Amino acid sequence: MTVPDPADTAPPAPPPAPAGGAVEEAVLDMLDDLAHDLGRHIRLPLALLPIDAPPAEVAAAASRAVQRTRTGPRGVFGADELLADFLKAVPVERRGDCAALEEAVARAIELATTSPLPERECLRVAFESVATEIAALASRWRAPAGR
Repeated sequence: MTVPDPADTAPPAPPPAPAGGAVEEAVLDMLDDLAHDLGRHIRLPLALLPIDAPPAEVAAAASRAVQRTRTGPRGVFGADELLADFLKAVPVERRGDCAALEEAVARAIELATTSPLPERECLRVAFESVATEIAALASRWRAPAGR
């Protein structure tokens, strides 16, 4: 019997936290991964539905967007898990920079799991705001010092 490699079933371990509050390249790389794994994948289930999809399909897509945001060889991860894994790598003194992103993810999860479900456009905007906040954080962290 073959024993599965734990690396295939667990989320990737975050890199060590940078010293001195600087945002190291490893954290920026994780932010790029987050842009794909969370920013892109939270929007896909809803975006792939036809515009006239019945409410039950919209509800299923919204749920899938936040509860099964990323699936792959390492498993299935929800939006909250992807964000939590990223935040583990962020230096404590830089976590405040992530507040708007945390709020956007919490709002998206809240809306996607609310009954009755809000209008589809409201969900789309909430999911898009997650991607927007990730991009804004990347822009701030990559901006040259003194800007």
